[in-house]
Amino acid sequence: NEGDFAQAIRLLEDALAQFKARGLMEEIAPKLYRIQPMFPFFLGQRVKQEMPQEEKAALDRGFCGYMAMLAKEYDGLMESKEPEQQQLGARQFQLDRENLYNSLHLVLDAEGDFWALYFVFSGFYFQRPLYREAIGFMEGVRAKVEGYSKKDKTTLEHFGYVVWNLGTQFQKLQSYKKAERHYKDALAFLSKAGAKQSTGGVHHQLGMVAEEQRDWD
Repeated sequence: NEGDFAQAIRLLEDALAQFKARGLMEEIAPKLYRIQPMFPFFLGQRVKQEMPQEEKAALDRGFCGYMAMLAKEYDGLMESKEPEQQQLGARQFQLDRENLYNSLHLVLDAEGDFWALYFVFSGFYFQRPLYREAIGFMEGVRAKVEGYSKKDKTTLEHFGYVVWNLGTQFQKLQSYKKAERHYKDALAFLSKAGAKQSTGGVHHQLGMVAEEQRDWD
């Protein structure tokens, strides 16, 4: 009810004021804050102590929404043509990486829209030769999305992109059979989602895998 909500807001404002005093939050622009890696732990402890379950769930959703907003901002910086902007985006991503990861898995556990939080990680990995780390991360996302009780077309399309990304990482490792299997799975998911405009890119990757396998024969 309104009284409980108002109480939750008061508790949150009090907690945020304490976090600012402890240096866990730093305002870097009007209404935009950088939070330290320990911020979620202290916030979680405060929530467990004083906040009812319904308000805790609402706070989790707010945290995930905020991190999704930051994920889009960081991805935009990393995709910039300006080297300084790229470096700033990568630095901010690394500072918030644990928070982004935790919020992504909160969303996945709630069977929510994971795309913005996932996409900033995929962009980071696309630019770096961290293939095995990327595969571990993407396989974790795939496993959770596969467990969704229901997938609408948008979720299914995004799931197809995750599987496509996995194929790309396996291809970079020259694990061609695994790459081929993931590309074929991605084609099936994207076709089912009606994302025919994306299947051409997957077919192109399959052609590259076939050619690379011939080169190694």
